[in-house]
Amino acid sequence: MRNFKQASILGLILVFSSVLLAQPNFVKQIQITKEDAKVAVSAFKAVSFKFPKQLEDRLEVEVAGKLFQLSVDEHINTDDGFLRSRLFVFDQMQTELQLMGLTESDTIIGFLIASPAIALPTIITKNSKEDCDSPPIIPQEVWRKGLPDPDYTRIPNEVNHQIIHHSASQNDLTDYTNLVRSIYLYHTEVNGWSDIGYNYLIAPDGSVYAGRDAGENLSQDDVLGAHFCGSNNSTMGICMLGTFSDFTPTTQALQALEQLLVWKSAKEILDPLAHLAHPLNQNLGTIAGHRDGCATLCPGDSLYALLPLLRQKTLDQLHGCGVYPFIPESQTMTQQLQLFPNPATKIGFTLKSVSEIQEVTLYSIDGKQLRKWMVNQKEITLSAANLQMGSVFLLKIRLANQQLIARKLIISPF
Repeated sequence: MRNFKQASILGLILVFSSVLLAQPNFVKQIQITKEDAKVAVSAFKAVSFKFPKQLEDRLEVEVAGKLFQLSVDEHINTDDGFLRSRLFVFDQMQTELQLMGLTESDTIIGFLIASPAIALPTIITKNSKEDCDSPPIIPQEVWRKGLPDPDYTRIPNEVNHQIIHHSASQNDLTDYTNLVRSIYLYHTEVNGWSDIGYNYLIAPDGSVYAGRDAGENLSQDDVLGAHFCGSNNSTMGICMLGTFSDFTPTTQALQALEQLLVWKSAKEILDPLAHLAHPLNQNLGTIAGHRDGCATLCPGDSLYALLPLLRQKTLDQLHGCGVYPFIPESQTMTQQLQLFPNPATKIGFTLKSVSEIQEVTLYSIDGKQLRKWMVNQKEITLSAANLQMGSVFLLKIRLANQQLIARKLIISPF
């Protein structure tokens, strides 16, 4: 068992467990007893605690001259009578912590996380786009350098809901890469998850980190995560780094978030203002907060209050790209405009309307205009020649009454 220096002035008893989690260089588990335990420990950049439920709201920890309450990590569900604190992260290595609120009979477990420092390549740029493209993404092989790779079977996921979280970490941190690395080690080696839970993480400076590793056969946005109250199907998790109960994210972070929402909404033709059924919420927004699925404060009151504006700005930007998300088809709309065959063939497809079709515009899935037809008739057959087989396109149709109708067009590979 490795020896640890004890604070002799307090005459405390500190018992350290020699149990190491998956990587001895990154995470260590310690057992702490006695009130006001001030101890010198192995170097760490992040720490979390496991403690009995009866100690909730009683415990505090002091690190680097700052006092933190051991608030509960709402992502962790336990049934063993213990709670897990949120993760406390620090820009610099720490070697001492002081716990307050323990009594003679109390024992808690500490998880010390120490990820080696790395520097990001300078070629990675911040988001500055105002179109429907994806923002720049920092890939896993960059921010995860020197840490163990996840090894598990990825699960494909068709996304209908983009779920917004906050990391509940301190807002004065500046080493965002260390924060992401610490969250990864916390999720995998402390929580025992197969990978980091979120699909994306967004830093206050607007940097977007690829989260859950999609492996070789899936895309980053379509791999099933672990972030939404134990029911992750049809959801994509986006974590804003920081705590946003009383503060809103920075302008750069919100711009990056909006760009990510726009890109995914355009790719999937999701209406940002729509609500669709989900096992946890029969009226869950296509852009929603973590609290919309279960009892949690995440993503914080201030950030959650911004979601209606984010939804509208996302829709406005989609329209600026020429992407018009689908309104669920009613019988009336089907009677107004029919599209057949769909999937279309390479020969073409036919549009038939109860009123004259004035204009038909074809867009790629990422919002780029490909073709436009000006017509004035109720039925028209248009060519699909030179369109890539198996691809998905968006049709925007303007009728004589100026009504706009959107239809998804699939070109059959057969």
